[in-house]
Amino acid sequence: MDMDIKPISHFAAPPALPPFTAMLVEHEPGMPPDQLDRLDAVAAQFIAAQHASPGDAKHGSRALAAFNKLSTGERVYVALAANDPDLLRFLHLTIAEAIDRLDWVDASAMVARWRNRRG
Repeated sequence: MDMDIKPISHFAAPPALPPFTAMLVEHEPGMPPDQLDRLDAVAAQFIAAQHASPGDAKHGSRALAAFNKLSTGERVYVALAANDPDLLRFLHLTIAEAIDRLDWVDASAMVARWRNRRG
């Protein structure tokens, strides 16, 4: 069997990626700062609800309404940032699973933003 083997340099360049796929490939890891700001505000609502008087349910209901509109990854960020084990139980995640669920860029951003905050 006689085969004509060409050097690699003679192969055509790979076809360009479709626009949507190219966008996914070029996406940098981590949430944008404005998204993190929004999630931090939701986490702060949960912290405020934890410290509200028992008869003041509006803090908790507002926080829960905002939480329910989030994606699972965003909910994980909020639960960890708010240091709320009840939210993690609601998500059926342990602390280790929740940390693993975030990408490392988002986990690092959360630590940097929440390191010195206390509820």
